[in-house]
Order: sequence, then C-alpha cells, then structure tokens
Amino acid sequence: MKMLFILGYRRSATTALQQQVQAHPSVQYFDGGLLPGGRARNECHLFDLIDRAPAEYEALFRHHCGGPPSGDSTVDAEAIFARCTRPVGLVKSTRLLMSARAWQRFKAWAAATAHEVWLLGIARFPLDTLSSDNKNFAALALPDDRVLRLETAQEVWSETYQRLLDDAAFATAAKWLRVEDVIDRPHEQIQDVADWLGIAPYTRFIPWQPVNRGRWRTDPAFAGFTPRPASREIARRLGYEL
Repeated sequence: MKMLFILGYRRSATTALQQQVQAHPSVQYFDGGLLPGGRARNECHLFDLIDRAPAEYEALFRHHCGGPPSGDSTVDAEAIFARCTRPVGLVKSTRLLMSARAWQRFKAWAAATAHEVWLLGIARFPLDTLSSDNKNFAALALPDDRVLRLETAQEVWSETYQRLLDDAAFATAAKWLRVEDVIDRPHEQIQDVADWLGIAPYTRFIPWQPVNRGRWRTDPAFAGFTPRPASREIARRLGYEL
C-alpha cells in the first residue's frame, strides 16, 4: 500500500493540496482528529505529538483506532495506517519537515514499515510564506520558537526544504510542487501527481485561490530584512530567486 505524505512549511498551501489530492476515489485521507477544545485538526501530527503533547497524541490515536496508543510511534503509525482500505493513504503534517525530532521518528517508521512511503512537498515563494506565517500563525505553539522572529524563521524554512531536497532517499518516491505553478496550471500539475502516483486521472478539481504574490514587500516586518545565503540557495534549488 502507498502512504502519501503532504509536506511543506506552514502557509505553503499544504491544505489546498491535501484537499485536491483526497478528492480522488483511490485516496483515503487520515485527518488529525479533534483538538482538546473540540475543534477539528486537519493535520495528523503523529510523529510530533507523541512526546510534546501526550494527551493530544492519545486523542489522535483513539480517533483512528478507538483505543489507547502503545506509546511507540512506529507501532502506533502501523496500527493507524493498517486501517487504510484504498490504494493510497494520505497524511498531511507540516511538522514532519519543520521538526527535526519528528522527521527522525518518521524516518524510523519508514525504515520499519512494509508500506511504500511517498513524499509530496509543496513550496511557495519563501518571503511570501514567511510574511503570511508571521502575520497569521507565528504566535501559535510550535516546537521551534525560531519561527517567532523573521530573522530566524528563515532558518527553519531553509532546514524544512533541505530535508525534502537532501534527506528523502529513504522514501519510495519524492516529488515537490510550487504553489505558483499549481495556481497557474492547476489541471496539468494535479494530473501529473496522479500519473506519478499511478492512479487514474482526476475527474474532480478543487478550485485553488490565488495567493498574494509579493505581499512581503508591503509588510513592515521585512524592513531591513536580508535573506541568508542558505535561504537563497534552497530557494534557488526550488526555482525561486531571492
């Protein structure tokens, strides 16, 4: 069975991509269950929550399996993903790429599982990503407080995509998209994902909203901001110029 993981930095259209990919009848989506307050979580942060938020981890596991978790992320992931009844199981978790500890746990599971592990990353122009995250989400809890400051948030952004570019050899297959390309050529880009996965062409397309390109130029937080060489290099490898 193929387990497909949608990955990326926050505010990089991971949710839009997840909604489109799960619109295929061959794809079964594993959501994130409910937060303690009862609000739905659309990200299955299985490999991140296990030691950072044990109560949320247990709620996530019970949501999918009905009983308590073992406390071993590899064993628990196998129990959850064993419930997949379609050719492709789909998981979205930005923290897999954004958290070094979650990434290592994920790789440990990938080395032990009999499932095929497929990685689908998505990137957005980095300064637009950082601007949107800083404005909307940076104050929310994340295991890396560097995202609270633009100067160091770019380090997290660079590390995130470097994992996808340079540390994905353990996966059966890995692919990445750019938000701008999907918005400009949605059917072509999404059908390419179907071809890559080896499933029938999509017959249903979820509309993608245009992103605010260049929004960082009017963001006061970027006054005096200078991208670091590492950020420029990762951006270049993703097809962006900073």
